[in-house]
Amino acid sequence: MKIHSWKHPRCDTSGGVSLKRRQQFTDVMNIIASSPFSNDEFDISSYNLTVRPSFFPRGLIMIKQLAHICVHTRNLEKTLNFYCQTLGLEKAFTFDRKGEMIGCYIQFGNTTFIEVFTNKNPTDMAGNIKHFALEVTDMDAVIKALHDGGYDVAEKKVGTDGCWQSWVTDPNGVLIELHEYTEKSCQITGEPCVVDW
Repeated sequence: MKIHSWKHPRCDTSGGVSLKRRQQFTDVMNIIASSPFSNDEFDISSYNLTVRPSFFPRGLIMIKQLAHICVHTRNLEKTLNFYCQTLGLEKAFTFDRKGEMIGCYIQFGNTTFIEVFTNKNPTDMAGNIKHFALEVTDMDAVIKALHDGGYDVAEKKVGTDGCWQSWVTDPNGVLIELHEYTEKSCQITGEPCVVDW
């Protein structure tokens, strides 16, 4: 993105900029992100900004960071020992079924985790990465963007962990879970996630 009348690195609207100006910039970015502009420069005269949209990092508006990677294990105790005891990471919360822990989240910093589930199915390869999840800031916007791009994406729903979630497969067959945390998400509260599946 190229802004002629007001340069601000990485679209960061914080620090040293008036609240009104920041809101104007946010409004313009929303217009750019949702409009099928050409690669030509254009002028938003009411904001006195000239922007080239061809390099606009559209995904950064909706995708915040990696939420988690899901791994299957045949030995949950050894897996927890490896990540928590040996590497010094912390268990964030557990998945419990009928009073038994069947999985857990391991904290990797902020709201990024490794999700581990016990899987004793002999036909499945232990240690395989089942999927990875992306934390999003606006689930509806992400789903619309995927639909508009011609991708099949599941309708959003609230999971047992209290998160809004949806699913999509990338062109390589990689399963991606989309996560939008809520105030009741186990990832935020640290409460156990009781499941019945």
